[in-house]
Amino acid sequence: MAYAAYVAGEKLTAAKLNERLASFASWDDLAGALNDSYNVTSVVRSSTGKFDVTWDTDFANSGYCCVATNGDPSANPFYCNIRSFTPGSVQVYASNSTPSASNSRLVMVLAVGDQS
Repeated sequence: MAYAAYVAGEKLTAAKLNERLASFASWDDLAGALNDSYNVTSVVRSSTGKFDVTWDTDFANSGYCCVATNGDPSANPFYCNIRSFTPGSVQVYASNSTPSASNSRLVMVLAVGDQS
């Protein structure tokens, strides 16, 4: 059975999702590979567990919503948080259950808000 999502009575298609979604990135830090992204110029590991994500189109201000998560299916729980963000970038910090900074198999960030 196929399901469809609706927002304000309108069927949500991939094209409509891109209109509503401002930016996202998914990367494998252990392999050093960007899996997929939208509106992202770069993802740079500045130190163990610390990533700088730069948006292609800046947000209108620093009031946008940004969430991050990370993990490794073969390891203990991981934690991820946003330490700082500007209209043009966000810093993502990943740690393991110790908690100490850790590189992860999978890191994902999603941002939504008005863009300039």
